[in-house]
Amino acid sequence: LGGLLFLGATTAQANAQDFGPVQPNTFGLVIQSEETLGLTNTEFVDLDGDGDLDFIGLELPISVSYDSEEYEVNLIFQENEGSASEAAFGPIQSNPFGFDAGTIEGWDQLELLSGIDFDVVDLDQDGDYDIVGSFQYAYLYNYSPYSYAYVANAMFWVENTGTPTSPQFGALELNPFGLDVSASFASKDSELYTYAFECADIDGDGDVDFLGTLTDYT
Repeated sequence: LGGLLFLGATTAQANAQDFGPVQPNTFGLVIQSEETLGLTNTEFVDLDGDGDLDFIGLELPISVSYDSEEYEVNLIFQENEGSASEAAFGPIQSNPFGFDAGTIEGWDQLELLSGIDFDVVDLDQDGDYDIVGSFQYAYLYNYSPYSYAYVANAMFWVENTGTPTSPQFGALELNPFGLDVSASFASKDSELYTYAFECADIDGDGDVDFLGTLTDYT
């Protein structure tokens, strides 16, 4: 059983916030717990450029086997149909705007396994929001001629080829713009994996930097 929680501040003092009681599934946010295992990550971002924050997350369908740890990943989206000050989220949309986590540029099939994370950020700085993600390891396949590849700790990027008010996502691309941590960390025989990350202008120079964490399973 899953839910989304909201704790509202009851004071305007920035240095002395006092949070009220937990409010599950606030403002119309819902999780279809009878059909999903849960969300690996969530973001609030004005994805459609209408001035309020929408909800976006990565969802694991209930068909996933815990034994195999092989994940089918869905992007879910709930548009804020209210306003910036009075949020009211609409129904869940699964894999909107052309998002497809099962395909990747240059390969016929992608199998993501374990440790999937993502962030919504304008990585190419063209004025709209893209999706940046990571996974602990994955297999890539081509059918004719047959070939496959194993990748660990790879980053992926899904470019928004639409506009700031009408997003449209392209195919997944591996390790964009030199954002490649796979050579530095885990292989099949190691247990050191990327886990969570954020993209932000951490040094204030006007571009997007990358900050992440590692998990050592040994």
